[in-house]
Amino acid sequence: MKVRLPGIIRNDPVRKVVALFFAVLIWLTVDTELRKSLVLRNVPVAVDYDPRVLVLEEPPQPVDVTVRGSRRRLENVTTADIEMVAQIPPDIHEGVYFYGIGLTPKNNVRRTPPGIRVTGISPNRIDVQIDRIVTRARVPVKVVFEGQLKEGYRVIRVQAKPESLMVKGRYRSVVGLTEIQTEPVLLDDTVVQDFLVTARLAPIAGVEAMGDVTVEVAISRQATPRTLHGLPLAILIDPGAGLQLGEPLPEATVIIRGPKALLEELSDLAVRPFVDLSGITSPGRYRRQVRIWMDAPKEVLADPPTPGWADVTLVAAPAKTGAPPTAVAPGSPPPP
Repeated sequence: MKVRLPGIIRNDPVRKVVALFFAVLIWLTVDTELRKSLVLRNVPVAVDYDPRVLVLEEPPQPVDVTVRGSRRRLENVTTADIEMVAQIPPDIHEGVYFYGIGLTPKNNVRRTPPGIRVTGISPNRIDVQIDRIVTRARVPVKVVFEGQLKEGYRVIRVQAKPESLMVKGRYRSVVGLTEIQTEPVLLDDTVVQDFLVTARLAPIAGVEAMGDVTVEVAISRQATPRTLHGLPLAILIDPGAGLQLGEPLPEATVIIRGPKALLEELSDLAVRPFVDLSGITSPGRYRRQVRIWMDAPKEVLADPPTPGWADVTLVAAPAKTGAPPTAVAPGSPPPP
């Protein structure tokens, strides 16, 4: 079967081919004149990502975009007319802080003005700074104080409830987190007893703590020590026993504790170490525990004295004419 071409094609084909060639050439020339190129500087690139699992640390650097269109349309086009979007997948692992994205007109250009098309992007690859959101359990809570208690008082116990919290945030912020601090709990001269307070947590960039913290604070009077050296050791003995010391007694050292102001006002004579020999009626050598008598406010307390025990030698006292016999050593304290 033969195919017969129409006469319009069969007649003078060479002239027709030459005419078609020049027609295409003229069209291309006119099209080149009508369509120009323009480079738009600093076109922003939006980033599409899942904010539930990723954090965009900072937007990527803008790019230069080459667009093509008619001279008339190019005169009015701006960077705002070009919409570019880069996508980040959600399965980025912890510790990845930069993600590279290739840019092409086909995959990343979402919007252009009518009659305008993007022909080039420079640079065609960008690095986006990111971090992954992670959760970490049992980060310790540290209670922070601000101010000072009244003189003579101190904080003896602090307890945060709960003692640790779950945190959520950027991996780089969470991975090295050793504690969560509270905002300062205020102390001043009006605080003289235990108290309970709900403390806010100090903000940490990129980290969210889950839960509230209650702080229990125990306050106590501050016991400042004062050491008294060389205190004479006295004896407590029945005046009618007819006995007296056979040899000198050692000196004692006593540590007293209490508010600093009270200790500074306390005289050494207000603290008397002594041994109780009441009830003894015959000479001999006796070992007795050293006790302390104090004329001081109840806030002042004394530690056990040094020495804690004393060996006392008693001998018969010589009879005195015109005076009742006594065996109470000078400076002995009154009976407790």
